[in-house]
Amino acid sequence: MTGPLLLLLTVGVSGVYCGHSLQYYYTGVSAPGHGLPVFSIVGYVDGRQIVNYNSDSGRMVPVAPWMNREGQDYWDGQTLAAKGTEPVYKNNVRTAMQRFNQTGGEKH
Repeated sequence: MTGPLLLLLTVGVSGVYCGHSLQYYYTGVSAPGHGLPVFSIVGYVDGRQIVNYNSDSGRMVPVAPWMNREGQDYWDGQTLAAKGTEPVYKNNVRTAMQRFNQTGGEKH
């Protein structure tokens, strides 16, 4: 007997500013469990993690100590933006599963 198929959808956004690199990775998974949240965002500067959001915590939080300088309004705004993106990724994962499901009768 095989377990459920886990679909992982990750998109990276990056840029270079003043000689520093900024990268965000957005990840959606098809099923909770396996130690993964359904949706997450991780931000990096120069390869070091600075922020994290996931559907389990429901908050964008600082990871790098220097990001703690930002006020609560900043973190509330970042959390609101992440919560707005979360349903889009959940829908994208459902769509990908429907389009690439090769176990059913009709193939796409």
